[in-house]
Amino acid sequence: MDYQFLAKSMMAGSVNLPVPLLQYHHQLGLEDTDVLLLIHLHGYIQQGEYLPPIAELSKRMALTQSECYIKIQKLIDAKVLKINTEIDAQRRVTERYDLTPLWEKIALQVVNQVEDEVVEEKQARDMSMYALIEREFSRQLSPIEGETIANWTELEHYEPELIKEALKEAVIAGKKNIRYIDRILSNWQANGVKTLDDAKAASREFGTHTMKTNTKSFPNLTSEAKPAKPFKMYNWLDDNKPKT
Repeated sequence: MDYQFLAKSMMAGSVNLPVPLLQYHHQLGLEDTDVLLLIHLHGYIQQGEYLPPIAELSKRMALTQSECYIKIQKLIDAKVLKINTEIDAQRRVTERYDLTPLWEKIALQVVNQVEDEVVEEKQARDMSMYALIEREFSRQLSPIEGETIANWTELEHYEPELIKEALKEAVIAGKKNIRYIDRILSNWQANGVKTLDDAKAASREFGTHTMKTNTKSFPNLTSEAKPAKPFKMYNWLDDNKPKT
């Protein structure tokens, strides 16, 4: 017999197995032998055999029929396998294995991991923002200041680029305090500022957007074109600010 032909025939009869089963079975408390049994059941179901004989399963698993029954009961107790009972029009009772609980548990694991990664990414971004502000302020932030920064992203949903732009405004104005930055962000939000370009336009309107001639004074901030004329810094803590 041609072994290459036989190998191709085996591939044609392969089981379509979701890879996440192999990735997340330990999180579900499943052992490798449990996974192998689930793969066998999945293969039978794909072939339209919903209740394979225990004798066949035990041969494939190299287990006694009693051990195979115990394995199946373990999967049922773990709520990754269930047996559905159906009654047809002739009132004949049939049973079938159902792996839907397994796929649902795996899908939940995938969703939770994605959500955890989003949270971790946000935490890393927030820590980066704390570090940037501390570097520009040349001091450590207080817990209250840290809470204010967290609120910018969690409650107010300010974009990081807007926070950095507001920080730039504060550093240029010599106002190295969180309250000043918070006032800038609040003003921008009240005036519909949503993007970095909007913020720059609003700053030019209030006469505040510029950089020092020596850009080395602000090594951690994005450099901008230098103005040709002197400018007057706007005090964002002054409640008598011009309205747009």
